[in-house]
Amino acid sequence: MSLGEFAQEWADRPFILTQPVRAWRAYMQWSTDYLLEAYGNTDFRAEAVDWSLKDYWDYMENNQDESPLYLFDHSFVEKMDLKVGNQDGGHYSIPECFEEDLFDVLDNQRPDRRWLIIGPNRSVYVSEDQSEVTSPLSITEWLLEFHAEARQTPGCMEGICKEGEVLHVPSGWWHLVVNLEPSIAITQNFVPRAHLANALAFLKDKPEQVSGFKNDVTDPYALFVNKLGQKHPDLLEEGLAKVETLQANKKRKWAAVVKADEEEGFGFGFGDGDDEEVP
Repeated sequence: MSLGEFAQEWADRPFILTQPVRAWRAYMQWSTDYLLEAYGNTDFRAEAVDWSLKDYWDYMENNQDESPLYLFDHSFVEKMDLKVGNQDGGHYSIPECFEEDLFDVLDNQRPDRRWLIIGPNRSVYVSEDQSEVTSPLSITEWLLEFHAEARQTPGCMEGICKEGEVLHVPSGWWHLVVNLEPSIAITQNFVPRAHLANALAFLKDKPEQVSGFKNDVTDPYALFVNKLGQKHPDLLEEGLAKVETLQANKKRKWAAVVKADEEEGFGFGFGDGDDEEVP
């Protein structure tokens, strides 16, 4: 898939790429033996704790937890001294369709963007898109209580991402991943121009939910607007105009809801059938 095809047809749709990963050095080289020999004593973040890869691998192979811990580390490139890109020695590269990332204007001030994820079967990763996170109490509960209901929800999509494939999840799509077998994955965030307005609105309107920036970045929205304006002023102008349109649409929808409530009245009561109407 080309960058143009992604921008025109696929930026807002989930899909699975089946080819690019198979050319990665990581895909061909990262066996269990290789990783343990090269990085066995390297510490990685496994949810709330730091474990050496060797210790985590021992846990992964021997645990009986219903919802096992998964390794989720945002500094793996630096810790493993990896080369990223198509140059000689590169361990992995970004598929062509995902190469445009407007957060690149932030250079070394950009937020965390890539993570190494390792987990045994049954481990669960729940998205944190816009900090709207719902985590099941257990895999069993989710499968028994929520899976069937989720499948019946309009717009719900379900698929299996196999070895050597890439799953694209558009921003704003809540998602949950259950490992069907022990898995190693790399995940990365990016801001294509198709989602620039949403990124700007999120940074501006939900600063308390913005994470991943270094402590010296106190106003991510202002920083992004400044840097983007310097390098891509036309894109910034277009993005800010779309933000205004999005906000205007939200206000119109809210006004329609309020008007409907005023016309129909809103009732509440205490179970005696004598509801008091609140205009």
